[in-house]
Amino acid sequence: MKLFGFKKFLGTAVSALMITSSIPFTAYAADQQKRGNIGGYAYEMWNQYSAGDIEYEAKAGSFTCSWSNIENFVASMGKEYNNPVKTCKEMGNVSFSYDLEINSSGNTYFGAYGWTRNPLVEYYIIDGWGSWRPPGNGDVKKYGTAVVNNNEYDVYSLYRYNQPSIEGVKTFPQYWSVRTESASSNDKNNIIKSYIDIAKHFDSWEKLGLDTTGTLYDALFYIEGYYSDGNAELKSIIMGNGHDGTPLKVYSTGQHNDIPLTPDPDGYYIKNDFDDDTENWEPRESECLESSSVGYNDTKGMLVHSRYAPWTGAKLRIGSNTLIPGETYSIGTMVMQDSVSSNDFSIQLEYTDPDGECQYIDIASASCRKGEWTELSNQFFCLDIPEGSTDISIIICSVDNICDFYIDNSYLGEQGVPSFVSIPHSSDECIIGEINGYKYDLWNKYGQGKAEMQPADHSFTCSWSGINNFTARMGKQFGKGKNYKSYKDIVLDYDVDYSPDGNSYLCVYGWTQEPLVEYYIVEGWGSWAPPGSGGEKKRSVSLNGNKYDIYRVTRYNQPSIEGTSTFQQYWSVRQTSGSQNGKTNHMKGSVDVSKHFQAWENAGLDMSGSLYDVNLSIEGYQSDGYADVKNIDISYYETRPDPIILPDDDGNYFKSDFETNFDDWYSTGTSTINRDQYNYYNGNYSLKISERSDYWQGVVKKLDPSIFKPGKTYSFSTGVLQNSGKSVKMQLALQQGRDENWSYLDIATVNTQSGEWTKLENTEFTIPEGSDDLYLCVATTEDEDEICDFFIDSVQGSVKGTISTVITGQGRTSEILLKDPVMGDINSDGALNIADLLLLKKWLLGSCNVELKNWKAADFNNDNKLDVFDLCQMRTALILNTETPVSINIKETGGYMGVNRIWKIYEDNGKFLLKYEIPDDYTDTEPIITEITKDEYHEIMSQNYERNESTGPAVSDGYYYKTVITYKNGTEKTTNSYMYDIVIKLKKLLAQNNGTVLI
Repeated sequence: MKLFGFKKFLGTAVSALMITSSIPFTAYAADQQKRGNIGGYAYEMWNQYSAGDIEYEAKAGSFTCSWSNIENFVASMGKEYNNPVKTCKEMGNVSFSYDLEINSSGNTYFGAYGWTRNPLVEYYIIDGWGSWRPPGNGDVKKYGTAVVNNNEYDVYSLYRYNQPSIEGVKTFPQYWSVRTESASSNDKNNIIKSYIDIAKHFDSWEKLGLDTTGTLYDALFYIEGYYSDGNAELKSIIMGNGHDGTPLKVYSTGQHNDIPLTPDPDGYYIKNDFDDDTENWEPRESECLESSSVGYNDTKGMLVHSRYAPWTGAKLRIGSNTLIPGETYSIGTMVMQDSVSSNDFSIQLEYTDPDGECQYIDIASASCRKGEWTELSNQFFCLDIPEGSTDISIIICSVDNICDFYIDNSYLGEQGVPSFVSIPHSSDECIIGEINGYKYDLWNKYGQGKAEMQPADHSFTCSWSGINNFTARMGKQFGKGKNYKSYKDIVLDYDVDYSPDGNSYLCVYGWTQEPLVEYYIVEGWGSWAPPGSGGEKKRSVSLNGNKYDIYRVTRYNQPSIEGTSTFQQYWSVRQTSGSQNGKTNHMKGSVDVSKHFQAWENAGLDMSGSLYDVNLSIEGYQSDGYADVKNIDISYYETRPDPIILPDDDGNYFKSDFETNFDDWYSTGTSTINRDQYNYYNGNYSLKISERSDYWQGVVKKLDPSIFKPGKTYSFSTGVLQNSGKSVKMQLALQQGRDENWSYLDIATVNTQSGEWTKLENTEFTIPEGSDDLYLCVATTEDEDEICDFFIDSVQGSVKGTISTVITGQGRTSEILLKDPVMGDINSDGALNIADLLLLKKWLLGSCNVELKNWKAADFNNDNKLDVFDLCQMRTALILNTETPVSINIKETGGYMGVNRIWKIYEDNGKFLLKYEIPDDYTDTEPIITEITKDEYHEIMSQNYERNESTGPAVSDGYYYKTVITYKNGTEKTTNSYMYDIVIKLKKLLAQNNGTVLI
């Protein structure tokens, strides 16, 4: 244990009421310590508080020590593995042999000790102890028993919360392997010559569900005493000399049920190939289990022998948090006997119900002929047991005979997961052929039971009984090299009498290649609806008058049209089956295969592969049934490929300059767009986006799917300008998908400065596979949450690597953007007001959360620093500044519709009012007067109307503004200012205060 450069221990408590540990302790100055390295061995002695009498002498690979009247004492020697950083398994044979003579009285124990990192774990392997056996009672979980180097160890785990460790104060687990019988006795002189295979103990912990993926920090032989006396001589320790080739055996107690197993990527919770040992399996009753050279596919297996009754066999304990009542699982094994001509075997589930009664359920059974490996499995076993059941185990045994037998490749997996080995395909029954351009085939796994198929022109009949897995199908092969979009309107019409009895389904079935995909469109089923709980549901879709759920399933290392491969399955499954189990169902319908393919693509599934075939398929699994396929008709026609669209000489597929129109750009949300002639990068116009009410609202352009394709790389760029008075993050993004499945992908993000044209660009952006409905978008970012107006110009979508001609800082901006900042306006809101005075005061007082966006504006005396003198001059300037108006009258004329409108904001008898009228309205409509809040009133009054004043008529987007400002003393001032932004605010105020919504 290492903490601040020292290793420290606190020993175990004598009381059985306490849990122990050897807790790493913060060192006190009074602690007695020795540590170092000699001959490549790290050594350490630690005596807490320097209590009692201690002697310790270390040599290379050995030490002597004695202790008496101590509180806590530790002596250790071994190896540290800080560099290179490897796991115990990666390092190989981590072990040591030791020759020890020890005589102790009281609480003492010895063995192996160390740490791992990532995750942080403290571990102990205890060979011997004195008056007290660790790790004690309390919150200790026993995981099982492991036989390592012919010694039996109990495996435990416990947690240490907020305790010192090699990484400081942390919460971490301790793993313990403790010999079931101590190698030493208390109050006696003990001579022990043994070895500890640390790597095998790590393997046993892993098999019992403990996490051993951390990198090994150290491996030490150590002795610890707690309130005890003793002496010891470690005569030798030899690292790497602790492996004798004895098979590891691990037996789970099933008592750590609070730690559920999780499936691997293939869907397996447990896979046992028995190549090393019997793994977690244990004998059921008095028979024996042992590793055997007889296994499936010439590998090792496990032999079950010395049985005295048919129900004796092999047992595997499973945690109750792994198997959940009501869920469906796949369970199986390969079994073989070489004693009698034939013998029936079964897999059973054993459990204790909530009343404490032991119960049994049959999972699967099969007849096994002499000397022949047989699959014993059920891929759809529903765990029909009461909630709260415990002591769950899987049992493999025979039904009537007590012969010896072998098992191999046992597994527990998610529903539908197959055996991870297969009986050789030579035993499968296969029939293939072609009639009038329609391929047909029958497949009967293992040739089991009875399966028949009678093909005819565009039709076939089939029947099956007592089978393992069976399919009969007929359809068209399309070869290789053309995507489904090369074939327009692929439709399969069918007319079938379908009689399933058990697990069976009728579907449209086939494959694509590059990528390899197996697909199903399920029209009806018997007792079980595919694809089961293992499918990832993507969405639902309505086609041909039926509603289908779309799923994706990944198959690992399974047979395919290209041999054993890992591939995906796509499923469309009718929410309501077109058939019923145990009945003859007349099913007649039409499946628009192309539309299903398009629906899968819209759901994000990759349909770019070449179409291999389309079939009507009937499948049965461990079931019986019959089908009369009266007619199959597959229609389609080939389409012409998309035209090849080439970029222009500059590499651009499109370029938007807004000189004559909006160039197919559209606003989003409440935002509006207009062509603007006062701010542009090139030419004489840009596109202005205004009236935004959320950060995502901006402008979009649909990308041509014949040009911009998923998986390809392009260059996208735009010039952008904003006039908010502050810096704002702007984003160029790709919107893809539709309905609830749309998403935004960042192309480029830039922090733009107010009043400066800025380039947003990504010259190598790859459109993700599976994308559809592509739109190019410009808006502010989510984290910015800004709704200011902005402009775009010189937008282009181009060949990968194309660089835009836009240069940040160039282009034209109106006088509004070029106006010098107001003196004293340190918060950059466009005006000197009380907010600036308070902000400067806080800053001078040292407030830590104050930001001066333009500190230079407050440097009234031009000495390049801010102090109390600047504060005084700001206060004077604020007093001398024009008073805040009490009313504003805005006359708005012109525009594209020739409007003539008057806006007035004023106070009357303590009420704050907004008035809107159209003076020349021929309908003589009364003016609209609505009450607004005090804050809304002051927001309008606090605007700096002189900031945007023009010497001539103020024009913005075709509107002319004339504004009369009235002050408290009765004076008035007329100004020609750009009032477009103010009028937009007034429109929103009128609408939200029950006035008329203006267009």
